[in-house]
Amino acid sequence: MSSDLQLGLCLDGTKPMAEAVWAAQTAESAGFESVWISDQVGYRDAVSTAAAVLGATRRLRVVPMALSPFTRHPMTIAMAIGALAEWAPGRVAVALGMGSPAALASLGIIPNRPAARLRHAAGAVQSWLLGLTPEGMPPLRYRPRSPVPVYLAATRPGMLRAAAHFDGVVLSGGLSPEAIRWSREQVDPPGKTEVVGMILVAMPDGARSADTVLREALARLIVSPHHQAVLRATEPHLDLAPILDAMAAGDVQLAGRILPAELIRSHGLILQQQPAEGLAAYRSSGIDLPVLWPVGGVGDWQWLANLS
Repeated sequence: MSSDLQLGLCLDGTKPMAEAVWAAQTAESAGFESVWISDQVGYRDAVSTAAAVLGATRRLRVVPMALSPFTRHPMTIAMAIGALAEWAPGRVAVALGMGSPAALASLGIIPNRPAARLRHAAGAVQSWLLGLTPEGMPPLRYRPRSPVPVYLAATRPGMLRAAAHFDGVVLSGGLSPEAIRWSREQVDPPGKTEVVGMILVAMPDGARSADTVLREALARLIVSPHHQAVLRATEPHLDLAPILDAMAAGDVQLAGRILPAELIRSHGLILQQQPAEGLAAYRSSGIDLPVLWPVGGVGDWQWLANLS
């Protein structure tokens, strides 16, 4: 398990590669434990970014996430991650996840039995990286020199329970400490599996205030059925219908404005408003490794030193 002093940084693929590398170097200098690199359709590739970050840093653990078996065959995931781990032993892990349903649909992919296929794919990647060969599959013809942790990105109870068979679970960004506490309770057995949580950290972006940035980021996340399931379990009083209607109409600004203030205060951090207190609330929720996911105008990344 990660100690209370450790933090991770999320790079979501929206920044140029040179800036991503600079951010990782700054995080390493600030004492961060790891960098988690999102694989989002249409943005910078997570594995390529991970290779660049590994080459430009000395200590950071680097984790491409959440690689989807619906856009990459599990063997190609194992090949890519194994190669990174061969180059930087002890510094590489990987998280597998289903991926955004909307993003998959935009590629013409409608997953059949997604939960079962994700568990099977993650198990296959885990086997290959251990030097084993899944039944009916070709072998990975080399083995990383050190263990490669395999995480499962999960939101719903079934997948959270399945995460106990892997090295850890990665929770979605935009959750409250209460939602993280609820998610941890679903992991079986509780306390054994490392729980990694993405925590939104909002900053002003031009004329948009940090509050507006956070509202719009949350509105985009709420579109996901997986995120809605957690909100319905932990925020049963929240009326999602007008938010989803606004997003369906393409009006993210309206959707953000609809979100109640108490939801904004509890589902992310605003850098200028005592983020250390908010981070302490997340730590007390039972999270093992908080991973900061910056949204808005990140500036020169030197703010990372103030949160480490």
